[in-house]
Parts: sequence; C-alpha cells; structure tokens
Amino acid sequence: MPTNAERFRAAYEIKLVEAMQKSPKDYAFTIADAPNVAAKMTTSLAANTANLGPAGKAAARACGVKPTLRDIRAYLNEEKRGIDHARHRSEQART
Repeated sequence: MPTNAERFRAAYEIKLVEAMQKSPKDYAFTIADAPNVAAKMTTSLAANTANLGPAGKAAARACGVKPTLRDIRAYLNEEKRGIDHARHRSEQART
C-alpha cells in the first residue's frame, strides 16, 4: 500500500503535467522533469520549506486533503506519527 507521501507525489506529478500542458511558458523545466520536481516538492512541503502553488493545491484535493500548507504537511507526515489517514478521515466524517 502506498504511503501518503507516495500518493501525494503521484497526484502532484499528474497535476503538474496537466498545468504544464495548459501553460508551458509558465515553467522553466520540461514535462520530462515533472517526476523529479514532484518528488522534490513533496519532500519540501512535508518539511515546510516550499511555497504552495496551484499544482500542490490540486494534488491535495486529489488526495482528499484540504489544500493548505498545514493540512498537506500533516497528511505527508502522518506515517511518521502512526496515523492512518483514510481511517482517520472516515472517523471524522462519522462524528
């Protein structure tokens, strides 16, 4: 089962490629670089050392996370704290 960080990185890559296809002039790198950029941004967001842009917000929504730095960071770091995000969110929805 993939970790939250792996799910987020995959969603970030997809959303980044979609954004790059819509506005390629807005990016200083190519689509081939998207996997590396997504991995670096995921690590940086988890460490709270990155700015949150449209692709990051879209990735958060795709993962069912509120698109804020605080909530994304919590989601990315949940495995470290032993929290099962899917179960935690379903329990919150019941209350």
